[in-house]
Amino acid sequence: MNRIKILSDDLVSKIAAGEVVERPASVVKELLDNAIDSGANHITIEIEEGGIKKILVADNGTGMSKEDAELAFKPHATSKISTEEDLLNINSYGFRGEALSSISAVSKVTLKTRPSADNLGTEIKIEGGKTVSVAETGAPAGTSILVEELFYNIPARKEFLKSPQAEYRAILDITDAHAIANPKIGFTLTNNGRTVYSFPKDHQMDDRLREIFGIDTFEKLLPIFFEHPHIEIYGFAGKPEIATENKKQQYIFVNGRRIFDKSIAFAVKEAYSSLIAKDAYPLYTVFIDVPANIVDVNVHPRKEEVKFSNSQLIFNSVKDSIKKALDRANLTPGSQHAAGTAGSSGFPPYSSPFGEPPPLSPTYGSPFGSKPAGGFSKGSSYNSPWPKPAPARGKPSISKPPAFNSPYKPPASGGFGTGQNQAGSPPFGSPPKDPFGFDDFGYDYPPYGSQGQQAGMDLNTQNSSNIMQIHNLYVISEAETGIMVYDQHALHERIIYERLKAAHGEQKEEGNIQMLLTPIVVNLSVQEAEIINEYITTLEEAGFKIENFGGHSYKITQVPAILADKDLKILIHELIEDLENTEGLKEIDSKSDKMLTYLACRTAYKSGDLIPQEEISAMIEKLNTAEIPYTCPHGRPLKVEITFSELEKMFKRK
Repeated sequence: MNRIKILSDDLVSKIAAGEVVERPASVVKELLDNAIDSGANHITIEIEEGGIKKILVADNGTGMSKEDAELAFKPHATSKISTEEDLLNINSYGFRGEALSSISAVSKVTLKTRPSADNLGTEIKIEGGKTVSVAETGAPAGTSILVEELFYNIPARKEFLKSPQAEYRAILDITDAHAIANPKIGFTLTNNGRTVYSFPKDHQMDDRLREIFGIDTFEKLLPIFFEHPHIEIYGFAGKPEIATENKKQQYIFVNGRRIFDKSIAFAVKEAYSSLIAKDAYPLYTVFIDVPANIVDVNVHPRKEEVKFSNSQLIFNSVKDSIKKALDRANLTPGSQHAAGTAGSSGFPPYSSPFGEPPPLSPTYGSPFGSKPAGGFSKGSSYNSPWPKPAPARGKPSISKPPAFNSPYKPPASGGFGTGQNQAGSPPFGSPPKDPFGFDDFGYDYPPYGSQGQQAGMDLNTQNSSNIMQIHNLYVISEAETGIMVYDQHALHERIIYERLKAAHGEQKEEGNIQMLLTPIVVNLSVQEAEIINEYITTLEEAGFKIENFGGHSYKITQVPAILADKDLKILIHELIEDLENTEGLKEIDSKSDKMLTYLACRTAYKSGDLIPQEEISAMIEKLNTAEIPYTCPHGRPLKVEITFSELEKMFKRK
């Protein structure tokens, strides 16, 4: 018997589908690519149960004839390329000819399509790669593709999917990216019957980003621009103060296609240098437009990576464009003179703001040789199914950047990262009395544990001879059998967590919740708003009262009393950032506990904070009554004892 066998067509199609259809978001991406290539100016996306149950993408593009509709589901069928030379000049989103074939192999698909010139359209139903029916039907001009029961015929692959919420977030990231790259196209997205957003066509990029990122974040973006004979780079980079602990809201587009490129991401990070911590990630939206024949987009089955003929030039250009944008801006958090921010005057002029000549002038000796036809110089003919990327996709109006001290529209008062608390006073002014409710402590905590921090302060003994703070990181006290060393952040985190947990269990009682005299309005991004919607019940159980205030803005009117004196705007943004990475918590008790853990962590003293001596003593005293006095809520040790016996061994006294 032969050991080598020819696989069946059915098995081959399922294996091939695995390269293209990894999860519901992969389906949405492929369908959106096709919808945009069809010339549509409005696209509707409907999602149910994270796309596992239903994905519908409908457009008002060119539509297909009956013959083309049937061919579209065949392997390697495409209208995007026809010759080998076309592979070197890809000017569309989709081109491999595998998307519809792969999707239909692992789901139940219904396609309806009609060219505008025809009176009737075509409906095709396919299940598991097998055509069930083909019929004429009434349909609007354009194409709609309904994908149901993804992976119904491959249960093993379905087991690898995450929760519906996590799968939906991945879809939202895809739809956001396509909406950002195509502000001239209208997008409507609904999730489980609820409208998430409905963007009009003919948006400017500023408008689209403001809607997707939220005004709080948008007003902390800096415009970037760079022009070279073969490269045009434009977009926005976030001010250092809004850098996050994860890589969210990082978008790189090459000729309008969203890609993931470690080298370009590193170039962006390098541009920030010491402006952000090593473990922090900046927010950015970077468009890189180059002639199609100097970039290979055929190196990844899902078209998520590309290869440049000169990657070093791309790296240097991206790094330099962002560094220049940062250099010309006032990066002081809360500054009212942040020249050139997105919330003020938009993009710099359509000529390099980096001086003359540009980094690689035409006389420098370009590695690309003579500039190809169809390049991106002004006035060139850009042979693409969509117009020249810069103006057509809505690059914001171009105006001269303001001088460093010139007037401009200041950020909204009290916005995310503005340095203002809800009362409009500096967040690190005189702290309110016992903001965490530790009346028995008899001391005040400064917001976020930052007041009193002093550079170079290594030892803090103050008036006590048996408790000291070392390097603003550890606390040392005497113990009966030796010395006790505490991690100050973990220690404080445990105390706050137990206080929050006690208040959570009794939050309905008077004194455990605080109505705000002036409601706080938090402007969220689309993705942040989805997290709030997901956890709204959990937040209410914890003592918050949050309600939608129009669009993706939310009004906070009540908080747990122990958080009443915090900068709630910053706290909510940070809490959402933590919750976004939480996966697999279905029970509300588990969600509540996780949220309290995050709140405790965000509000506890950090490494490097100088703590008044009386507060150190009070924290250690409070720990003695804690339910779990050994670890922080995350399970990390908060104290270590070094016994006299161990010390004697170290000093060879035994």
